[in-house]
Amino acid sequence: LKHLHILSGLTAGQMAEELSRCQLAVTSCSTVAYEVCSIGRPLIGIQTADNQARLAQFLSEKALAVVLPKQASVHDLVNEIQRSLSPSHKGFWPLFLQNQRCYFDGRSPERFRAVFSRLCA
Repeated sequence: LKHLHILSGLTAGQMAEELSRCQLAVTSCSTVAYEVCSIGRPLIGIQTADNQARLAQFLSEKALAVVLPKQASVHDLVNEIQRSLSPSHKGFWPLFLQNQRCYFDGRSPERFRAVFSRLCA
């Protein structure tokens, strides 16, 4: 995979910059997956720990990302990356990106303020 870049140890700013430029993100089913979804990028999530099971299930059931199980092999990941980037598969991502926008719409601060206003009233 000639355009694959494995990055780690990035600052928040570097992470945001890299995510904004990437064609496809591969990350664990952790809060980083939320960050990818919040900027509307195709995502392959990998459950890497037992405590990620619920998030992996959410990402999969809501069609926000392609999710590989904890027991997926490197071969499985390479196959999924190649499939996801193939020209015949590109039409598959708009649905995922549309679904991401339903959950990550940038309006969370408004919703939190409204909840706290109701609680304080």
